[in-house]
Amino acid sequence: MKVIAKVLIGSLAFAASDSCAGLACTYFTEPMVKFIPQEYVFLGEVAGFVGPIRSNKIFRDAWGLRVRVTHEFNLPKKSGDHLEVYPLGLTNACEYTGTSQEALKEFYPTRSKVRVVGIESSLFDSRSADGTIRLELTEMNGGLAARNDSNDGFDTTAITVYDYKKDKAHTRSAQDKAYVFYYYSRLGDFELRKDLIRLRDAKKVSERYAILKRLSGCSHYHIDYAQLVKNHIRNKRLVNQLLALQSR
Repeated sequence: MKVIAKVLIGSLAFAASDSCAGLACTYFTEPMVKFIPQEYVFLGEVAGFVGPIRSNKIFRDAWGLRVRVTHEFNLPKKSGDHLEVYPLGLTNACEYTGTSQEALKEFYPTRSKVRVVGIESSLFDSRSADGTIRLELTEMNGGLAARNDSNDGFDTTAITVYDYKKDKAHTRSAQDKAYVFYYYSRLGDFELRKDLIRLRDAKKVSERYAILKRLSGCSHYHIDYAQLVKNHIRNKRLVNQLLALQSR
């Protein structure tokens, strides 16, 4: 099952665009049915800014964040304590566009705490001159970079257990904070990665069942819940119990 997604022209996925909104870029995404092992998922602190990177695959120069990893949930590869994080937007023609240094400094000042989901870059060199891994974050690959130091209910920790039923309430609340709407409303997306990692690592059926029960409240825009359950539970009775939660 594919999901159609739309992104306003020039609006970056991380509320860091200095472009105006306009026509929409439309593309298809596959709902998640298990954790994607290529994803980098971590908490960190902004140590500085890097760039600009020029690439014929990006509409304009891309600036990024140099982030010190403070807690790793999943790092497929490592390059010391830091990663370079490049939030990229989309034009109305679905072309990638870079984020300006000014926008990054406004929304992610030095020493601010962040939560990040990204993949190793394929649009430009995946390593900097000093060997640091570079990540690209786009709407199409599910990437996100969000402030994690707001202290108003939109933060997370390494051990937080999320109630997905709050997702809609968080999104409505975030609409009152237009300048940070996008990365506040993506809290559930980050928590989903944490739970998919927990699900991957769970040894007992009871542990997997408890995680999947909570995930029944997750927006089906993000996951194919039925397939997710069938991928992790073999007992038909338990599968049916979990699938019955969708209709409640």
